[in-house]
Amino acid sequence: MEVKINQVVLHLLDPGASEPVLSDRAMDMDADLYEYYTATLERAFASDEVKNCRFLPDSAFAAEMAQNQDARRDLARIAGQRANDLSRRIAGVIFEQMLQYQAIPAGDLAVVDFTADGVPFYGVLKLNYRPGYTHHTELMGNGRFSSMVPQRTLLPGTPKADEAALIDRANG
Repeated sequence: MEVKINQVVLHLLDPGASEPVLSDRAMDMDADLYEYYTATLERAFASDEVKNCRFLPDSAFAAEMAQNQDARRDLARIAGQRANDLSRRIAGVIFEQMLQYQAIPAGDLAVVDFTADGVPFYGVLKLNYRPGYTHHTELMGNGRFSSMVPQRTLLPGTPKADEAALIDRANG
């Protein structure tokens, strides 16, 4: 499978906060991040838990997708902004659900504009936080002191989304 990523917009969804932290633009991608998201998307396609679905005819989300697709046919700059606006609306809806259903874990939401074998897709990837530790070193007098500091918002180190939706923009 050939995956080509156009952009990734990352939003922070922590129901412990009063509101989500929504990005205003796509993230800058280096080779490591590009590889991470490519592998995450490939794993989502290959998952045994994949289910094929369609939007209901009266789906507001399907209407948003169609509107965004119209923008993509205009100018790439407008399409990019529309894709970011769409990603912010998706993140807002998911955050509202997280507030209502407190069993949904905090995490980051990556909305990926990509193609797979030439077919345009949106990937909605939920990356749940995992607890972990990092080191901390201080200078104390004439010596150093190192300790471990707990972190509650580490992202998965392996390229696998906890939950994912892959939306074929060509046919919904």
